[in-house]
Amino acid sequence: MSDKLEEVIRMAHKHWLNGHKHEDESHPDEEMFVGFLAGELSTQDQASFKEHIGACSRCSEHLSAAIALSAVAPELEEVPAEVLERARKQIYQHLGASVLEIAVLLKDAALELLYTTGDLLFGQELIPGATLRSRNVGDFKEEVVLFKDFKDIRLEVKVEHKAGQICTLSVLIREKNTQKPINDCRVTLIKDELEMESKLADTAKAVFENIPPGMYSVEITSPKQQLASIIADIRV
Repeated sequence: MSDKLEEVIRMAHKHWLNGHKHEDESHPDEEMFVGFLAGELSTQDQASFKEHIGACSRCSEHLSAAIALSAVAPELEEVPAEVLERARKQIYQHLGASVLEIAVLLKDAALELLYTTGDLLFGQELIPGATLRSRNVGDFKEEVVLFKDFKDIRLEVKVEHKAGQICTLSVLIREKNTQKPINDCRVTLIKDELEMESKLADTAKAVFENIPPGMYSVEITSPKQQLASIIADIRV
């Protein structure tokens, strides 16, 4: 299993844990999920894992979430689209995970949008992520701007390609219904489960500069709760 796929599965497991922090039940850890999807568990562990998944609806949902969040990985290209779509619905309807996925490729003097679950701003038009492939929209000169609505907020996310293999990621947070800026959210950039940088969006916007290629998670939280997450896969 590639490092990229394993990292996405770990992120999916982290989102699952955030929603079940107060449970006392014993569930498979992230290593078990990774090992199962990679086919690396022993016969005994595989049987135990399958038995638990069959009896635990929440872990079954997480397994679907791991598959869905791994849709950008080449190892899962053979998974039927309807299976991935069903898994995504389980994330949003049952797990409560609010995730915007972005995969971009840094080129010499341009960006290529490989994949997103948000809406792309193309000129004055918003194009749903699901229709990007059919319209052959992908290459951009310097930046891509994406929007996604969650329960109470709307995110505007911009990825800008700077010199060399460096980019800037900015996040603008607004109220979903009124479009008024929200000024009391914290935006945290995470890589390899380590907090890289955290900013209070006191102007409703957080900007992270000099970001090299890699897999990142961006968490948006209010003083009371987690509002949304972004998974950004930046490639060269």
